[in-house]
Amino acid sequence: MFENVIIYLGCLNVFLGEVDATFIKMDIEGAEKNAILGAAHIIKKNKPKLVICIYHSDGDMMNIQLVIHEMVPEYKLYVRHHSNSYPETVLYVTT
Repeated sequence: MFENVIIYLGCLNVFLGEVDATFIKMDIEGAEKNAILGAAHIIKKNKPKLVICIYHSDGDMMNIQLVIHEMVPEYKLYVRHHSNSYPETVLYVTT
C-alpha cells in the first residue's frame, strides 16, 4: 500500500524562503525540537505565534521551551494540557 510513497523533507527556513510566517503549529511525533531548530531563522526574524505539542517525550517538556526562549527571549510561553491523560500537552508561544 505504501511501497512507492516518496516524502520530501526540508527545513522551514528553506521551504518558506523570505515569506513572513505569522503562525506555526507542530505536532510531528517527537520531531518538534529539530523542526524548531530548522526554523530558527524564521522564528527569530518573524516571531510568529507558535503552537507546539510537547508531550512526545519527557525531555520535550523542558527542552523545547528552553530552545524557544533562547531564540526569542521576549516570547511569552504558556503550557496547557487538553486531556485527562499524558498526551495533548501543548506549548503556546506569543509575543
